Amino acid sequence: MSIQDFIDFGDFVVDYFATLELSEIAIGILVSLGVCLLIQLFFYLYYFASVARNGKALNTGDIKHVIKRPPVSIIVVSRYDSENLAKCLPSILEQSYPKYEVVVVNDGTTNDTTILLDNLKKKYSHLRYTYLPEDAKYMSRKKMCMTVGIKAAFYDYLVFTDSDCIADTRDWLTEIMRNFNEETDLVLGFNHNRSVDGCETLWQKFVNFDNVFSAIKSMSYALKGLAYSGTIKNMAYRKEKFFENRGFASNLNVEGGEDDIFITEVSNGSNVAIETSPNASTSINKEVTMKSFIEKKETDLENSEYYPNEVKFRINTEVTTRYLFYLIFLIGVIYGIVSEEYFVSAMCGLAGLIRYCVQCYTFIKGAHALGMKGSAFLFIPFELIIPLTTMYVSTVGQIGKRKLELWKV
Repeated sequence: MSIQDFIDFGDFVVDYFATLELSEIAIGILVSLGVCLLIQLFFYLYYFASVARNGKALNTGDIKHVIKRPPVSIIVVSRYDSENLAKCLPSILEQSYPKYEVVVVNDGTTNDTTILLDNLKKKYSHLRYTYLPEDAKYMSRKKMCMTVGIKAAFYDYLVFTDSDCIADTRDWLTEIMRNFNEETDLVLGFNHNRSVDGCETLWQKFVNFDNVFSAIKSMSYALKGLAYSGTIKNMAYRKEKFFENRGFASNLNVEGGEDDIFITEVSNGSNVAIETSPNASTSINKEVTMKSFIEKKETDLENSEYYPNEVKFRINTEVTTRYLFYLIFLIGVIYGIVSEEYFVSAMCGLAGLIRYCVQCYTFIKGAHALGMKGSAFLFIPFELIIPLTTMYVSTVGQIGKRKLELWKV
């Protein structure tokens, strides 16, 4: 193609737009869609792409970590879970870290768990354990167990995981702890769902997508100084921050929140680090059921009431513009065809393609940074379903039912 051909094509485009006449409805559709697109691109490129950029910086050595390795206490809470403890504890007890202890807090006592821990202690001298009596009455036994474990810990740095979690590598502890410098008080790691039978079903793909996408969003906000969420299945902080915060005193009336609410309370915008290396991840060693998935969504929704207002505003803005984009996109495509203003349909299609490409690139690169796979084909249906599950929980689910009962009273 010659230079003259490019000039002729440019003249054609200019002439086309000069003679293009759009109705007020068409202009309104395109302007509204454009605003939603720009807001969505801002969230994906400024916030959510942060995890992918962090992963790239790790690979190129641009992120400098501390070399000092202080003693660490790993706290594991277990409740009637001797089977999972037997599978998971060895991976935690056999870390390559120079000096650490593992404190297991048994929520209630069972002979099976006690026998298991006694046998493991014969092999692993750095294993210690205690328990919370069955008749102890607390709103959140998990928080009380964690408090017992923290008070029993010998060392000033605390790393948390659960009895159903496996440390994916022997360097897990080393790579979590390398993030603690003079400014860092809290480190957020990644936890994923391990395929039990080695073959992912559509349900498992959805659960993994939800988990990875949630991690990308929460870690991205943390990188921008707006930490609001994490998982107690892979998290670390200084013991002094726990006591400065008076533990979980502010939310003892909430069943959950030992991770999300605590994070929002101790974060000051610069004291939270994230660890995205696949070597620093933990994995859940059991199948995620529909019931447990919904219960997790209920807990997340309850905890979201404690998020800072600026975080709530950003989350609500992203979700609202996401659904508005899809709605306006469909209206624009249909309107353009019905009114024979095909330019409107074409521009809506172009906007949808741009958003989809940016989304998939951001998600797939972020997932790879965490050592996970990302599917471009399932992105849109999964992305639409996740907020619908939250809507279900807040209306006809348990939270919605409780709110309705309170309203009736």
